[in-house]
Amino acid sequence: MAYIAKITDEELPTWLSADQLMLWTLRALRDGGGPAHLDVVHKRLGELLRIPEDLLWLEYPPEAEQEGPVVRHRMQFALTDLGFLGLVHTDNKGTWSLLDEGADFLKPLDEEDAPRAERDWSRKTGIKLTPAEGKLERKLIARKRAEHKERFRKKKPPPPTPPERPDDWPTGPFTSRGAPQVATCRSLTQQ
Repeated sequence: MAYIAKITDEELPTWLSADQLMLWTLRALRDGGGPAHLDVVHKRLGELLRIPEDLLWLEYPPEAEQEGPVVRHRMQFALTDLGFLGLVHTDNKGTWSLLDEGADFLKPLDEEDAPRAERDWSRKTGIKLTPAEGKLERKLIARKRAEHKERFRKKKPPPPTPPERPDDWPTGPFTSRGAPQVATCRSLTQQ
């Protein structure tokens, strides 16, 4: 495993975004047949999507806040989002497993098994999705956005509490005698 180049997050193709990796990360977990460590999921993801080694192992530049391979970092974000959606589970030690809900989510792909090796692929767009894959990808992204909206919604501040009334305040209507009158210049000159 050779770390070939350094790249910024924006330079990686959009088909390798965390949103678009969610579906493929689920598939990598399912195809493995059981719990898998992040390294194994990353390797399977590369095989499923036919990611060239130079893209799979591209690292963030030294001045970036993150370090390590960009695709792996995005895959970790995808796993976290899948966890919040209740499709995967982690032991918090780097091992992830597919939950029954995740396996059920992927069932439509069983009916449409288009061999990945025969599908169109380009460095710019990645592997061509089947209609079922495209539908599931859109569904995952929509569920993630709804979950984020709920989880990160701005909480309204509580309404201000009115000040407490002193015990000696009148309870009913009252009339004011008004403010004291200030002498005007005219009234002073008439005196």
